[in-house]
Amino acid sequence: KSLWPAQFGGEGGGGGGGAPAQTQEAAVMGLSYQTRFKGFVTALLMAGFFMFLAFFVGLPVIVFRPHKFALCFTMSSVMFMASFGLLKGPMAHLRSMLAPDRLPFTGAYVGSMALTLYAALVIRSYVLVVATSSLQIATMAYYFMSFIPGGTRGVKIFLAMIVRTLKSFVTQCVPMVTRCCLCLVRQVAS
Repeated sequence: KSLWPAQFGGEGGGGGGGAPAQTQEAAVMGLSYQTRFKGFVTALLMAGFFMFLAFFVGLPVIVFRPHKFALCFTMSSVMFMASFGLLKGPMAHLRSMLAPDRLPFTGAYVGSMALTLYAALVIRSYVLVVATSSLQIATMAYYFMSFIPGGTRGVKIFLAMIVRTLKSFVTQCVPMVTRCCLCLVRQVAS
């Protein structure tokens, strides 16, 4: 039995070239969904590890060695994107990244990662590394918002709901907290 998946003309998966859609979905890159999911989780954990390093090792020393933060943060971004490439399949993920509605976000995000690496490894400029890392953080937020249903508009609506809820909560709590503080001040003063 061939290790080459059936959709590429091999014997594995479901007999000849006419494998059903379910079998083709189950064997992306010749890997079962379960194996791809394990790879996804592993890559996601590695992304989390690099993010941890960026913020707990790189950020405290960013004034002296900005490239530590930049490299760890960029590796975290690359691993995060690779994790979804493993889960959905590289071509499906690439197609979703290059969809017309996501292309500006993808271009800005990937471009900012490249600029960050260039500033950290080639130019070695503190100011450029901090600037491109900041740009990368901002573009990462917009890139991930493009994957949320409704995109940036959906996020704005969601954030507006949260702000309204917090505003009503705060407006109801402030008078009560003020009364409590005044009561404490009176008791301390007497």
